[in-house]
Amino acid sequence: IYDEAGKKIGEVSSGTLSPISKAIGMGYVHKDFSKVGSKIFIDVRNTKCPAQVVKVPFVESRYYRVQ
Repeated sequence: IYDEAGKKIGEVSSGTLSPISKAIGMGYVHKDFSKVGSKIFIDVRNTKCPAQVVKVPFVESRYYRVQ
């Protein structure tokens, strides 16, 4: 995970496609970049892809539990 200047600020721990076919991932970033909305860049096969810090869950759940 990198900042706008290209400095490494964290590490990706996992990533996949979401249920709505968008790329999502989780990782660890320096505390200066941990605020929701922070603009970051993810290195995907040597290409810096723009991303942002968001709260979990990534997608609103639409299920219910039967009791």
